[in-house]
Amino acid sequence: ATTNDGDRASFSNFGATSVDIGAPGKEIASTYKGDGYVWNSGTSMASPHAVGLAAYLGALEGIKGGAICDRIKELATKDVITELLSPNTPNLLAFNGNPSG
Repeated sequence: ATTNDGDRASFSNFGATSVDIGAPGKEIASTYKGDGYVWNSGTSMASPHAVGLAAYLGALEGIKGGAICDRIKELATKDVITELLSPNTPNLLAFNGNPSG
């Protein structure tokens, strides 16, 4: 998970065998009971970004399984996450490939 400043979030894992891609996970707006919103942080906030991107790419490009993972890594913004703590952690931030959003 990453912060708004592009750092690895303090609660996020790191290392070559633990992380494939980074995604926003700190201070994420999330729906809450009673038609409200709360700001949450955690890898449980970053995971939906990665899964949503996978679903988007699967539908858009007609790819499945491991090909989606490969495509996410291919499209990722490289070398922008700071404070990785390990030189073996991939420095890839999830991105949909569309600079317009």
